[in-house]
Amino acid sequence: MRRDDARDEEAEDEELEEGGAADEGGEIDLAALLGSIDSPAEALEKLVRLGARQREWKSWKRLAQHDYEGAEEELATWIEEVLRDDPPPPETQAFFFGLFDAEDDDGKETFGLQLSGSSFFAPFDRSFSWAAEPTWVPDDCFAPEGILDEIYRLSASAPREQREFARYTIGLAYAVIAVKRLCLRFAKKLELWQQGGRQVAVGFVGGEAILLPNPQASIDAELEDDEELEDGELDEEGLEGGEAERTSEAD
Repeated sequence: MRRDDARDEEAEDEELEEGGAADEGGEIDLAALLGSIDSPAEALEKLVRLGARQREWKSWKRLAQHDYEGAEEELATWIEEVLRDDPPPPETQAFFFGLFDAEDDDGKETFGLQLSGSSFFAPFDRSFSWAAEPTWVPDDCFAPEGILDEIYRLSASAPREQREFARYTIGLAYAVIAVKRLCLRFAKKLELWQQGGRQVAVGFVGGEAILLPNPQASIDAELEDDEELEDGELDEEGLEGGEAERTSEAD
């Protein structure tokens, strides 16, 4: 790696951290990281790099080789079946994709991801208490384990002092990116982010969670900024004329 590239990466890492490196007790601003990344592989790679300042977590190589497209198709098939067989009621205001510690069919510990809906939504409630008592839980509420199961199992190979970071921070990051991509794909069917439309949050049941932003809002904001710039722009001739006037008055 070139020296300039290393400096760029270090500066980028510092922007994403609050209070120092992850392995020194600092926190990573997941919302900032995930808001600008759409690729699960890229998000996990950045997080593993941030959490492994002192010791590389070699299992990242196995995560990097995962079939993310195949996993996305599994999730898409699951959502399609839920919407067909047990659609959310009209009064649903928000969905919560909740991560929790679970056991697979063989009794081994893993991650579970459950979908539920609520007829009540509080946009400024950072405790996400509105998700604690769902009013809609589909019969097939559990997502395919896939990569989440792999993250949970591989975290056992992380250095002990980094195991919680490897398991929970990386697990949440993947879930957020995967659900984000899924919701963009099914936004119309789920009636997401329309005027007065439904919202989506992803996180641990009873713990840390992230509210997914309306992707259209950022596009609209950019368009408004462009329009304001166009309305307020002066052509070169007008600018020169104004400057000439001010110069003349000053003289």
